[in-house]
Amino acid sequence: MSWLKVVLSSLRYYRGINLSVLAGVALTSATLSGSFVVGDSVKESLRRNAEARLSRLGLVMAGGERFVTASLADRVMESEGWDGVVAPILQIEATASNRASGQRANKVQILGVDERFWEMSTSGEVPEGFNQENWIGINQPLANRIDAEVDDTLILRVELPAALSRDAPLSGESEQT
Repeated sequence: MSWLKVVLSSLRYYRGINLSVLAGVALTSATLSGSFVVGDSVKESLRRNAEARLSRLGLVMAGGERFVTASLADRVMESEGWDGVVAPILQIEATASNRASGQRANKVQILGVDERFWEMSTSGEVPEGFNQENWIGINQPLANRIDAEVDDTLILRVELPAALSRDAPLSGESEQT
């Protein structure tokens, strides 16, 4: 008996098992191919959404627990070879409460910005009513959480920066707000 006859008789004898394995391989291949296509599609959609949210934002320098002065933004703008917009942004975490309703929200992100911040938006325009001296804007979810209306008095409690990091063993336990 030749080698070819042995293979053919084996295929014929185990044809049920061989057809099941072939169907399983085909189904697995189709599933994997489909998941790769869907995964790439989802990844691209997420990338586009992130780019839309970031607008014209490029590089970010985070100071961590340290503050830097706004003059650093001016020095970067004046540096040779820089052609983008630089906007200083103060980002701190606070607790916000509405004096009228007594409602409060923890871990609220506060951004302190000037007119250069709005140049990074897609429109590049300062919003109507923006005034560096006394303008505050909150998003709708926060307004709903603390029952805030226009002209309500909001109280923001911010932790004072300390010489040592709050994570340092010798930093102390006192809450300074």
